[in-house]
Order: sequence, then structure tokens, then C-alpha cells
Amino acid sequence: MLSRGTGIALTAKRALGIGRISLIRGFRTTTSYKAKQDSSDEVFTRLNDDTDPKRNKLFEYHWGTWMNNDAAEKQKRITKFSISGLNILTGVLEDVANAKDVDKKGELKMMDGNVNVLTKNLKELTGSSFENIKQVVSIHEGMFHHVYLVNLNNGKSMILRLPYKLYPDYYTSRAVNSEVATTEFLREQLGLKVPKVLAYSGQFDNYLNYPFILSEYIEGDLLMKDWYPLVEGKVEDKKVSNELHKVITPIFDFFKAVTKPVFTGYGSLYFKQDYPQGKPAIDGQEKFVLGPTTLKPYYEKGSNLDQKEVDKFVGPWALDQPLKMVSDLAQVNIASLRKEQNNRHAEEALRVYKALLATGEKLFDLKSSSIPNFKEMIKPRLFIPDLDPMNVITSENGNYFVDFEDSTVTPFILNPAPKFVEYTGPKVFHLSEIPDLEKLDADLKDQYEYMQKRTRNQVYWEKSLAENTSKLAISAAPAVKKIRESFTSALKDKNPKDYLNIEASLADLEMLWKSFSEDHVVGEGDCPIKFTEEDLDKFKEDFEDLQKDLSSTPFAATGGWVPQDVFENLLNKGLIVKDGENYKIDIDKALKDAPTKEKDDGRAAN
Repeated sequence: MLSRGTGIALTAKRALGIGRISLIRGFRTTTSYKAKQDSSDEVFTRLNDDTDPKRNKLFEYHWGTWMNNDAAEKQKRITKFSISGLNILTGVLEDVANAKDVDKKGELKMMDGNVNVLTKNLKELTGSSFENIKQVVSIHEGMFHHVYLVNLNNGKSMILRLPYKLYPDYYTSRAVNSEVATTEFLREQLGLKVPKVLAYSGQFDNYLNYPFILSEYIEGDLLMKDWYPLVEGKVEDKKVSNELHKVITPIFDFFKAVTKPVFTGYGSLYFKQDYPQGKPAIDGQEKFVLGPTTLKPYYEKGSNLDQKEVDKFVGPWALDQPLKMVSDLAQVNIASLRKEQNNRHAEEALRVYKALLATGEKLFDLKSSSIPNFKEMIKPRLFIPDLDPMNVITSENGNYFVDFEDSTVTPFILNPAPKFVEYTGPKVFHLSEIPDLEKLDADLKDQYEYMQKRTRNQVYWEKSLAENTSKLAISAAPAVKKIRESFTSALKDKNPKDYLNIEASLADLEMLWKSFSEDHVVGEGDCPIKFTEEDLDKFKEDFEDLQKDLSSTPFAATGGWVPQDVFENLLNKGLIVKDGENYKIDIDKALKDAPTKEKDDGRAAN
């Protein structure tokens, strides 16, 4: 254990925060992990003046605008932290790194600062001493966290990552603690290239007055720079294959390494000191344990539940209950929906989640499955939801992977392909399959071409799976995808009508259940749910209405969020206009001024 009273001495200048610091609101592009700085956004402030209003822009969210409730959404994403506290913390870490009487082999906890320090990683701070932070630069504003580059006056840099206040504090604590443990597991146990974590805290009561992860800075371009998912070409085209595999191969290699370890149960990874009651994640090792999942869907719909209610359904789950995480996802949604009154969509969603609960632990035949290598695919393996070229830094020392939030040990068979290659729409393997393609209108032709390219990209991933992890390849079989689809659709349930996607997959499953059961693919016996003709007719009508809403509502797919450069462009052209406290599209002007169609390079098609 370590505290500020253990002989670690701060210089007076560092402790008092004497001196000036430069603050810059820069940005990370889709192709670079370097801070691009605009001097017009640079301000100077005294280190110890945490009330200086000139700092506010550094903490605010600027990367997008919501068509509805913009002010409230941005308020949730303010990451105001103590810069003077960060300065003190970095000084403490430097002193720890250079102290001869501090154990450099393990993790030490700073008792009075609620900060965990990974002492073995602190050599990143050794070298020439420093007095203060020189500069803090905002380099990335994601959907769930804000990333800052912290430059010291000795030339060294670190990355500070702060989660937004979108979830209860207990979830934030779990998410931070688990992400750090997962990062260290990947680096220490698997030898993978990930940034070294220096210090972290899942609580607000620390030097920064904000939960954080402080890690080494890896400079380089993003792998996204090489990703062109809508490049023209068929699966068989060697040139296209080589181009897309520049990105697919390094991510698949990382994925393959991650899926090798088999764990003792299901849940998210934690350090033993952060979750003392946890069972060892790997037999014979005490450092890493399994605890509650940090998958956000288990907490998103539970905002009207207290922690005790939520904790009934978030694991960890025993080795002999591989499908309980499916039924528990249904349970936590049911508990939340029951508290919503006079809400038609909530009533319909409740009915659907009850159906998911009924099928959840019968999705696969656990006793006598006929699926090849089923026992391998049901084993607990680490699932990282955000494997993406945006989260890979190509440095001079190789590819470094970042962003392991939500990572959870799951039955492998439940996991979809990474989002950047996943495609759940209609499959088009060859455009030659489409009758009279050249005679179709341009928009419809473009849709078919889009389907073909997205299908092709997923095929490349699945071919890699078959060629390199043959015992797990059947997880990509159409029947297996169809069976788990109700669960993966539930994981994507964010909007009031998204339950219809779950219902669609359940209706398909009910239709196929008899043959699947007879073949020992799903659980034995009759399907536990039943759709009448009336149910199916109503579902069809509701689902068609949903598709119309999505196609007629601008930015519906992003929940009304618009990238800031796009928003400002449309606002300046008068296509977006104020609507009270919200914004709306001026449909008449949009139709009148419809822009000429341009060819898309596909970078955003993840």
C-alpha cells in the first residue's frame, strides 16, 4: 500500500501548482492518433486555478450535435476534472517510479487518493525529472469517453481517458476497473501490444475528482487510414482481397490470440484487489478474477432500477450456466419495463423480453448438441466488442490496440463478428445474382452494390475464422447466427421500437425450432414461445412502420446525433433549422436543393 505519507515528497512548485499551463482543444482524426492543434483554441491558465472559466471548453463535448435534447446530451458528456490534481498525481507517480524502496513488481494502492498504481509500468515516467504539466490537449471525444493528451515539461506524454457520466457511478467504477484489468491481462498474459496503464481510479473521490485511466502515449496513425470497406470488387478479386486484408488480418490476428485462453466462468475481468470476492479467472492464478459483466446493455435499460436489483442479473455466471447471461439480459429488461406505466412501446417490449426469457437458456442443446465442436464454442472466451480499425494505432513498433470497454468472458458461440465487418442485412454474394441489374434505377442499384460489398467483407472475416480457428468456425454458420440473433439483437436495443428486431428473430426461431430441436441444435422439446397468425400480422405492420420511420427520419440510425462538421454545413445551408429547443430538417428546402450524388469511399461504413 502507498499513500502520500510514505516518504514520497512533492516539490513545492508541483504541490502548489505554480506556473502556467497550455490547454488546447485539438482533435483526433479518423486516420491519426496525433493531436491536431488549432492555436485559436489554445488558452493559458494557472495550474492551481481549477475555477478558471477559460478551461471550460476543454471539458465540453464538441464533436457532434443531437437533433433533440442537445443541451442535455452534452451536459452528460462534460468531463470537468482537476488539472491541479492531475499535476499532483503525475508528480507522485514520478516519485514512486524513482523511489528505491517501492516494490516495482505489483500494483500499489494510494490509500488517501483512491488511485491504483501499476508500479511495474511506471518506468515510462522515469528519465529526466519534471516540475509540472506543460500542456493538456483534447484529442478525442468518443460516444462514451473523452481522451486527453497530457504533455509534461520534460518532453514525456501520457494519455488521460475519462468516461462520460452516462451511467450510475457503480457502473462507471466497474467499467474503469475492468477495462484496466483486461488491458493488463492482454499485455501481461498474452503478450499483446496494448498501451501500459500507469494509474487508474473508478471513483470520483480522487486527485482529479473524476474517474480516469492514465496510460502511456503511443503515437502513430490509425489503422482506419487503410480501411475502405466499399471498395469496388468481388470476393474473388485478389487486389480487393489484399486491400481489405491490410486491416482485416492484423485485427483477426489479435482476435485469434484473445480467444485462446479458456476461463473458469463467464463475466468481466477484474484485479483481485478491485473485486476481492471474485473467483480466479484462470485456474491457478489469483491476480485476475471474474466479476459482473460491464456490457452496457445490462445497465442501459436499468436506469430506473437500483444497484441491488441490477446486480441480480449481471453475473458473474458459473461454468455450468453458459446461457444464463441470455436469460439475465431478458430479466433485467423485464424488471425495468415493469416500472414503466402507460407506455405502449414498453408493454410490447415487455412481451418480447418475456419471450426471450422463455427461450434464453434453451437456445442451444447443451447436453447432446450435434453442432460440430460445440463444446469448444460454448467454452468461456474473452469477447472484445470494440475490435475496430479506429482502435488500432500503427506505430513504428507495430500495431497497438486500445479501447477494451465492455469486454466480457462469454460463450464464444454467442459472439457476433466485429462491428466493422458485421453485416446483418440481405446477403448478395455476386451482383450477377440480381436480375436486370443494369436496368434498375440508380438508388436501387446502389443498394444492391452496398449489400454485395458488406457481404464480401464479412465473408473475408469468416474465411479467416475457418482457415485459422477451425474449431470455432461453425459459429459463423447461418443457422448458428439465426439462433443467437435474438440475443445479439437485444444487445443492440437502444431505442423505443428496437424490440421489434428481437421479435423478428424470435419469430424466425419459432418457425425453425422443430427441425432445430430434432437435430439437437436447440433445446429439446417444443418451442417455448408461440406466434399466432394475428401476432405475425401485427408484427409485420409494426415492423414496416419502424422501417418507414427509420427511412424518413434523418439521423435515426445514430439516435439523432450528427457529426459536428456535417451539422454545421447543413445548418449554414439552411437544411437544419431550429425547432424550439431542438433541431429539424427543412424538408421542403432539402427536396428543392437536393445535392448531386457523390461517390462514397466507404470509410464510415462500419
